[in-house]
Amino acid sequence: MIKFIFLIVGSLLFANDLTIESKSFKYDSKRMVSEFIGDVNATKGDDYILAKKMVVYFNKNKKVKYIEAEGDVRFKIGVDKKNRYTGKAEDLKYFIKSGDIILKNGYIRKVETNDTIKGDLIKMNKFTKNIDVESGSKGAVKINLKVEK
Repeated sequence: MIKFIFLIVGSLLFANDLTIESKSFKYDSKRMVSEFIGDVNATKGDDYILAKKMVVYFNKNKKVKYIEAEGDVRFKIGVDKKNRYTGKAEDLKYFIKSGDIILKNGYIRKVETNDTIKGDLIKMNKFTKNIDVESGSKGAVKINLKVEK
């Protein structure tokens, strides 16, 4: 089993390099897209995204524009030192410049408080820390918050 390691130099979130490991790797220079398939493990500092497939889109300056992760996505993302989230989703899209993170059929847990959110579509922003949750055919939005006594 050969693993390809691809190192993208530059800023993804704020600092550090993004390292992606997978079973296979393809780069399309015309479309400026990198595709990682099989046991994908993307790490940047303490943050990580695990998925079956990940596609990284670049802008004309060869900087990461956005990332799509598909299939049994699991992640840990730190918004700042006081706000860290773990979770899972069917699909995850992360838009670097705007800080938008979109989860399809997702579940997130705030590490510091153990508060949880579950919904068909979860939109969170890394910079503003806003979270919007929608529910469709799969039922209601579910939020579990710790209440002080």
